[in-house]
Amino acid sequence: MKLKPDFQIVQMANDYMLVPTGDQIDSFNGTVILNEVSAFMLNQLKEDLEKEDLVERLVREFDVESATAREDVDVAVEKLKQIGILI
Repeated sequence: MKLKPDFQIVQMANDYMLVPTGDQIDSFNGTVILNEVSAFMLNQLKEDLEKEDLVERLVREFDVESATAREDVDVAVEKLKQIGILI
């Protein structure tokens, strides 16, 4: 899975947003507000990753249990697919 091209993660102070750019401006209406963990995940998904690779990176970065990271990834990926920003 991978973040579609033409999306940028923007940090303003302690807040993160996913902003459409280029061709995505016409097809994606709005921005997505992110927390630190979701911003980290989307930054990782700028490259094509398998789910387990993303889980391992979350475990290393945030010192969480694998089961917790896996559940978080499952929920996040489902939402990201629903709004159409993953390929």
